[in-house]
Amino acid sequence: MASNLGKFIEIVGTASTSAWLNGKCIGHNVNASAYYGEDGTSVVMVLESNSSPVYAASRCTFSDMEAYRDYCDANIGTPLFVAAIESCGAAVR
Repeated sequence: MASNLGKFIEIVGTASTSAWLNGKCIGHNVNASAYYGEDGTSVVMVLESNSSPVYAASRCTFSDMEAYRDYCDANIGTPLFVAAIESCGAAVR
């Protein structure tokens, strides 16, 4: 688990996919995972490839669980795993 992350919450969305960051493939089994922040209240979304953090990708931080759930609800029209990967700065092809 990447530093400054607390307890695992969930994999964001229901699948994983190939993803690219700055034109380079970062993996073929990439997903976004949500963890509690080190303060125990905030929620941090990070990209992982084969369960290992992708440190080159941005993290998305939400102030609390309600803000994270609002994000999930707002992206209901897009596959959530795609929206989460794109929110962390990577692209899905």
